[in-house]
Amino acid sequence: MSAQIWPLCRAAGVSLAWLPARSPWFNPIEKFNGWLKQAVASDVGLSGAPGRGDMKGLIEFALNKRSSGMTERCRGWIDFLFA
Repeated sequence: MSAQIWPLCRAAGVSLAWLPARSPWFNPIEKFNGWLKQAVASDVGLSGAPGRGDMKGLIEFALNKRSSGMTERCRGWIDFLFA
């Protein structure tokens, strides 16, 4: 499968960084993913939120709704990674 992914990524200008499966470096990413899943789930059905079929729209809605605290949240994850 990775042989198929590399050309697609290169064509899109994306570079991949492979990490070990049990790397502690994944923890901040997993924390963010968990936070984002909860945010999206709590926004489904809210007035002004996109429908369930528009996942990209739901993610954008959740991030925009919570953008005031995003800088501090990301700074904490970055500090954790590079401290």
